[in-house]
Amino acid sequence: MNDLLKRSVKLTVIFVIAIAVVSAIMHQPRFAAGIFIGSIWSVLNFVFTFNLFDIALLKQSKARVWLLLVVKFPLLYVIGFLILVSRFYPVASLCAGLALMPASIAISKIFVKSKELPPPPLFAVKRGSSGKDRREC
Repeated sequence: MNDLLKRSVKLTVIFVIAIAVVSAIMHQPRFAAGIFIGSIWSVLNFVFTFNLFDIALLKQSKARVWLLLVVKFPLLYVIGFLILVSRFYPVASLCAGLALMPASIAISKIFVKSKELPPPPLFAVKRGSSGKDRREC
């Protein structure tokens, strides 16, 4: 798994635990469970999508692609539809749970120092034959 994906999943778990504890203290167990279910669905969706892109870019076996497609699209989305139709969990809690994964990805990308190389400068300064500096794109 990618380092960003691992950090984001860990951060999502921390967020879910913190929010679930606060919701349980406030006597809102269905809201806490809705956040938990929504975040699990979001994490699974993101992991399946990431794996599909990874397989497509590395041109790995087609059997694995079909397995992920069968699990992701019919199964995961039907489960998501059934969760929404059941109305057991408040819709706001499911939306909050779904939003935790993208938020943790953004936080991981912004606040965690990356080990990647910095981008190259936009302009390179070269010495001309006349001895003067000139800028090139």
